[in-house]
Amino acid sequence: MNMIQRIGSWLRQLFNPKNTVVVPEPPTPIIDNGVYITGDQAKAIIVATLGKRLASRSYVHPFDKIYYCPSKEYVEHLLAIDETDKLTYIAEKGDCDNFAAQLWAVFGRDAWRDGEKRASHCAGPVFGRLPHPHAMNWVITDDLKLRLIEPQTDAWKEWGDKFSIWLMAA
Repeated sequence: MNMIQRIGSWLRQLFNPKNTVVVPEPPTPIIDNGVYITGDQAKAIIVATLGKRLASRSYVHPFDKIYYCPSKEYVEHLLAIDETDKLTYIAEKGDCDNFAAQLWAVFGRDAWRDGEKRASHCAGPVFGRLPHPHAMNWVITDDLKLRLIEPQTDAWKEWGDKFSIWLMAA
């Protein structure tokens, strides 16, 4: 055995003394105990939550008859694996409405999970004074709460008292 072979053998024993194979643990599955609601229920939750924040000419558009409301933990999982928040902001080209559209698409793609189409997530873009003209995303989670997400940072936001909503789509 030459010197290089002996050093290689010694290094293998040093770094893997029992010749064991290290297998990483699989990720913990995300439990999603989501619930299904109707489009009318979704609109009622939105109107009840936002009330006077809905501008006099605002529109709430649930396009489907049935929606899926994922758990908050599952939404956080989607936000963690999605990379919308890593995109570069470019005024008038890649700005708030583009970020909101990208995150809405994430919810849309997830509804096809496991190759099977489920009901659309009860989520979509929201446009309005938030508190300045802006676009973000909303989602109704399994606890039937209407939540707001800033797609540029993945942060949960509160519905401010000075917000004025112009348009919501689902």
